[in-house]
Amino acid sequence: PLHLVPFDALVESPVDPANPATYATARYVVDRFQIEILPTAQFLSSRDRGPPVIGAAGPNRVLAVNRDAPGGAAEVAAIRAAWPAGLVTVLEGVDASETAVRKATGKYTILHFATHAEADDREPLASHLRLGADSLADGFFHLEEIAQDRRPTRLAVLSACETLSGRLYQGEGLMGLARAFLAGGAQAVVATQWPIGPASADLMGEFHRALAGGNQPGAALRSAKLALRRQPATAHPFYWAGVILIRGARLD
Repeated sequence: PLHLVPFDALVESPVDPANPATYATARYVVDRFQIEILPTAQFLSSRDRGPPVIGAAGPNRVLAVNRDAPGGAAEVAAIRAAWPAGLVTVLEGVDASETAVRKATGKYTILHFATHAEADDREPLASHLRLGADSLADGFFHLEEIAQDRRPTRLAVLSACETLSGRLYQGEGLMGLARAFLAGGAQAVVATQWPIGPASADLMGEFHRALAGGNQPGAALRSAKLALRRQPATAHPFYWAGVILIRGARLD
């Protein structure tokens, strides 16, 4: 059960579900701490010198993939608005085919997927991101394919439903889509603990603005969560607590 706990949303003061205003006035762990998750102790290697550094090797380049996700167009628009002109490439609609996405992903510092996803706890290899089918691929970007496509990106953002979920292996943690991106070379992954909807565009917009402003991923995600939780309409943890940062070992 601890794998399913959004630690950011643990409360230090009472919340009254009958009074929505108390969600905005409550004190949460996220108000005091920046939380990052390590999948297993093996990720604490001698090579590990801290979280991934966005922008450490020149300007960031962002690939945003939008394939039929609720609110995906708004999410992509927010990402474009967050970064300087020329740094964001968008693949959406018919252009977001599995072949095109897999061909492009190795060229960018940040990968952002606004797609449908399916996590299959019974058959982990059937878990996938939903992209477009074409003459070369079925459009299901499966867990094994993600892990095999070596892409030393610094950050992968999986803005889809339950991308953290997967089969739990004792001593290894959850084997799902997020873990597959770490296995494929991503230094960090932003993933989701529960289904998300159009409101995720607000969180992701704040997150990318903080990244573009020079914040590192953990600090940027916390900043985005605080921005939403301080607004009455999005103060409930549903809107911000289910998105977490999973960190792997540094590659550089």
